[in-house]
Amino acid sequence: MLPILLMVGEEKVIKNLIIFYFTAAGETLARRLLTLKLGGNVTLFSGKSAEIKNCLKKNWNNDTTFLFIGALGIAVRLIAPFIKDKFSDPAVVVADETGKYFISVLSGHFGGANEIAQILAQNLGGEAVITTATDVQGKVGLDVLARKYGLRYADREVFKRVNAALARGDEVKFFARALPLDFPYPYRAEIEEEFSGIKILISPYLVALKPNEYQLYPPAVWVGIGCRRGVEFTLLEKAVLEALQEGGVSLKGVAGIASIELKKDETALLELAAKYGLKTKFFTREELLEVITIKNLPQSSKVLTKVGVGNVCEAAAIKGAGMGNLILPKKIFPKVSVALAEALRWWE
Repeated sequence: MLPILLMVGEEKVIKNLIIFYFTAAGETLARRLLTLKLGGNVTLFSGKSAEIKNCLKKNWNNDTTFLFIGALGIAVRLIAPFIKDKFSDPAVVVADETGKYFISVLSGHFGGANEIAQILAQNLGGEAVITTATDVQGKVGLDVLARKYGLRYADREVFKRVNAALARGDEVKFFARALPLDFPYPYRAEIEEEFSGIKILISPYLVALKPNEYQLYPPAVWVGIGCRRGVEFTLLEKAVLEALQEGGVSLKGVAGIASIELKKDETALLELAAKYGLKTKFFTREELLEVITIKNLPQSSKVLTKVGVGNVCEAAAIKGAGMGNLILPKKIFPKVSVALAEALRWWE
């Protein structure tokens, strides 16, 4: 789970904020924070060291933000036993009792501590203290981009290597079919073979990477599924994985699975989504019929008789992908049919 900051209207809010304070002045600042529109759950906590450590242990996950109001050294000693790595640690920020400084201490990028420190400082008229190399060089780290846009990765080392290159001022080029308008770096659709620097490919497809090439996977592909009632999980999983392989799509590039509303309680389908952390979308017959008409999809009389619409997997995949492009037409497997569609604007 990556997101710590959510958007409510045009405002960013912080989820699950736990504020520790140790003095009366610290409590005053903590209660000032309660008056801000931070959103999510905000908890004030004051207690002995052992009690604070129990609270940290219970809530130590990257869906939580910890704010310590007091000395930086106290916070460091308290959190030290729980620190694991930048990919799973929560955001930790330390503020002095006057609210003058908000220091991003842990998980500045993946946990969002840098941005959280900035939000708190802006709201209280203080100053955010950010020390991560890419930020102080005025660059946006690759891990920040991954978190912001929901990009997946195969190797954690990509962030260390690319961020180090960005901080050094090395040229890094991005390649993708399309990216959001607010993407902070220029990009090209076609890979420049002659470029010898670091290349970042943002694509849901299986790619044979060359030296100095790294890939991030956008959640761009939707898997449309038609299946018999009570289909075995193993058959469904095998069909989907084989379809992805045939379509040249990485599982990391899959946003979710889609089907007809009649299948919203299909056990194997729900288990598949849960196993791979995929979204699910179920559409009515009318919605699928509209897609069939617009895209002029072929219909099966057998399927039409059974469920009232003659094409489930292709129509569901396209609809799930926001009327995107069908990249793998219907493939028939034992008890299962699968199709793949790619969203044109996967970030929306």
